[in-house]
Amino acid sequence: MPKHRSPLLTVLVVLALAPVCHAAEGGKRPSGDPGWEAFQARWQAAMKSGDAAAIASLTRLPFLLGGKKLDRAAFERSVPGLFTAPVRRCLARARASTEPGAPGDRVMFCTSYNFYFDSSDGQWRLREFGADTP
Repeated sequence: MPKHRSPLLTVLVVLALAPVCHAAEGGKRPSGDPGWEAFQARWQAAMKSGDAAAIASLTRLPFLLGGKKLDRAAFERSVPGLFTAPVRRCLARARASTEPGAPGDRVMFCTSYNFYFDSSDGQWRLREFGADTP
């Protein structure tokens, strides 16, 4: 006669495995980093406003796009195409995860893209983005 699991046991197993599943999907939530938190507040404000100059100030320049290195002026001209309204809305709400293998880096996932951030020079900046392919 087969044994039946109690619903409570099933819930407890699922809850116990949830952090493992999240880590496998792209990392874990970063611990409190005042520098990151301040950067993220500025990033979210820039995404909400769509201000190209503000977005550029939070980006590591020159920015590599399509095999070309964009200086600040070229990057600002590219902002409307790179950060469409749906992408900006997502990035204004997204929470970062730590990058597996690079715990000092952060990544945000939005509408088929991954946005990578680092603080290699002591200042958090958008470093690059890539397509999130299945």
